[in-house]
Amino acid sequence: MPSGDPAVTSLLSMLPEILAETEHFVVEAFLLRSDADTVRLVVGDLCLDVATDDVVKIEETAGAAAGFAVGVTVTLKVGAALLGLAPAAFYRTLINEPVQPFSYAVRPEPPQLLKSARFVTMEAEFRRRNALE
Repeated sequence: MPSGDPAVTSLLSMLPEILAETEHFVVEAFLLRSDADTVRLVVGDLCLDVATDDVVKIEETAGAAAGFAVGVTVTLKVGAALLGLAPAAFYRTLINEPVQPFSYAVRPEPPQLLKSARFVTMEAEFRRRNALE
């Protein structure tokens, strides 16, 4: 049993009893692309690969798409096979990266957004008025 926070230690000691009372458990995660036999999930700082056969249900979380991942609620069987476990640091960059529209991605140079003279004047007035300069 890991040492540390007594509340965490207490919860971990009760986990076998909690899981024995149910056939499934639910995980909030980001779903990534993977093989047909594997479901790849980013949960916190971990990337988990679980067997497709152990997945009971996957539901997309409204508005939780982020980069190359989709926010999901996954229902797994208790005792689901963990096929892979890795740090999620690499995948976090994919999740947090905004998806660039195709029309911008294929341009040799992105368009330059220039500030209008009116905007520059209004910004200067705002900064002066709020003592930000």
